Amino acid sequence: MPGRTQLAALFLTFTLIFTSPAFSLDAQGSADKFAFSDVQHTSNGLVARVSFETLTDSTEITTLIVAPDGYGVAATLHDAQGVEAVVAEPISFRGITLYPVQIRRSSQNGPSIPSSANFEATFVEGVSASPTGPARLSAELARMVSRSVLNGEDLDLETIAPVGRILIVVEDNLQFVEILQPYIQWKQQQGYRVTVAHPSDNTNPYIIKQLIESEYWSDNPYPLEYVLVVGDHDANSNIRMVGYRYDNSYSGNETDNWYACMEGRLPIPDVAIGRFSVRDTNELRIAVNKTLIYERDGELEDASWLRKSALTAGSSSGISVLETNRAIHWMFDRHDFEVDSLWWTMPGGGGIPQFIHNEIDLGVGFVNYRGYYGMSGWNNGYLEGLNNVGKLPIVVTITCGTGMWGVQNEAISEGFFRAGTVNSPVGAVACIGTGTTDTHTRFNNVIDAGVFEGLLINNVRSLGWCLVNGKLRLGEAYGSTSDSAWIIRFVNWNNLIGDPALRMWLNEPVTPVVDHQATLNPGSNFVDVDVTLPGEWPELVWATLASEDRVIDSRLLNSGGRVRLNIDELDLDDTITLTVVGDDVIPYQAELPIL
Repeated sequence: MPGRTQLAALFLTFTLIFTSPAFSLDAQGSADKFAFSDVQHTSNGLVARVSFETLTDSTEITTLIVAPDGYGVAATLHDAQGVEAVVAEPISFRGITLYPVQIRRSSQNGPSIPSSANFEATFVEGVSASPTGPARLSAELARMVSRSVLNGEDLDLETIAPVGRILIVVEDNLQFVEILQPYIQWKQQQGYRVTVAHPSDNTNPYIIKQLIESEYWSDNPYPLEYVLVVGDHDANSNIRMVGYRYDNSYSGNETDNWYACMEGRLPIPDVAIGRFSVRDTNELRIAVNKTLIYERDGELEDASWLRKSALTAGSSSGISVLETNRAIHWMFDRHDFEVDSLWWTMPGGGGIPQFIHNEIDLGVGFVNYRGYYGMSGWNNGYLEGLNNVGKLPIVVTITCGTGMWGVQNEAISEGFFRAGTVNSPVGAVACIGTGTTDTHTRFNNVIDAGVFEGLLINNVRSLGWCLVNGKLRLGEAYGSTSDSAWIIRFVNWNNLIGDPALRMWLNEPVTPVVDHQATLNPGSNFVDVDVTLPGEWPELVWATLASEDRVIDSRLLNSGGRVRLNIDELDLDDTITLTVVGDDVIPYQAELPIL
């Protein structure tokens, strides 16, 4: 199963282990042995070989398995004394039922265990059927889902477009929508169908949720996959859209995760959600400009900065934050990233805030912080003096108090996102933070590593879906434990400030050579596109024809770099744009005049 990773939480030591059919990580982040290998399908399930090299009294090996409609999953280990396989409560995701399977020692300090065993998962009849028919997803979301399960080939999916539909939730204000137009147009030019909607009351979270639910369950042929909330929660903001406070009893602060949950018992988001947390029109312009700079208008021809990352581990959370960062370091190493790191145990480890400032100023693609409340002394004052215009990183800071935009005038995640001016935006293009002061290390570690696993192992390029990947991993790791109640809290608390549909760069950006007709005539009913790229062909590359207000057609290119885009009708006054984008493909755009 290429690209599939399993994550196990080390409950006693609060560190984590990554394993996959091809790789695993021990606590030091070094390459180890196989976990699941030789996966084979049977008439009523699957069999595999599972290695116990990383299994101890305080570790588990976990995976997700999908079963046909009307079936559950039973798991068995053969010839494995002292080890058991447990199936946890299922997770529902967009109508797909996923079964977490956890392999663990049957008792602590028990007998010695074998180095490996045969694993068998059997589909069991008698479970209430999920909705019949295939799940209708974009190619991007299908990639994410298929790589989240051990038996991705058993998923019943219908791929309906390269990318999904975006819902923008914003106040009914013409100026706000006009400022958003460059973002909307760019997304449409890439093939995203974009819907703009206005809740009747932007201070009532239940009305906002009803609006999103109505779009999710609508008969639109392009299913909703992204929600962008526009505005700040603060009552004093000129652009406002409140969040939802999940848990008043446990220092829970407002987040957006609840808005994205449409199906299932656990609050795993069914859509990727993010927020342009802006207080006024100036900050909204900055948010739009940052997104366009990162995806299209920034320094992409000479983009060595995109392949650099900065990893930091603060004190007071134990050794596990180092191990989490080492695991992420290993994932970056697989893609030959230049990685700078600073742990609290290193010389100079007390200077993490200045280290983060300096790394961003020099230009990095990613910044990760794992540590304790207070972020080792970081505050938004450290954003002053940054000059990383055109080199905007993605920041992940999963720890207490970094995403508390519901109660703070400017949370840390908001500070990164709002930094700079319209003409000189600095800071970050997006930031994932945590909306409470009462987190726990082991759960933070799982989500943090799961975000990067989404991109670096599973090749998921949408930032919002990588955050969902981290939340799925949390449900997978803790679903059958006494800590399962914490899944709900931590899934809700961690939130994204920025565009959920932001397409992340991973490998060296390449410039496409695109061949197509130069003009259209009023009777044109198709356009043939031929694309040549240097090196290995990326996994997803697609072309889109769009007018100023709609997507005409958008399709994946075949392995030969060709596609035919169909045209239903043309208006002589239309401005038609051809766009070619894809994994690590520098956008190509050309206007096709109608003559």
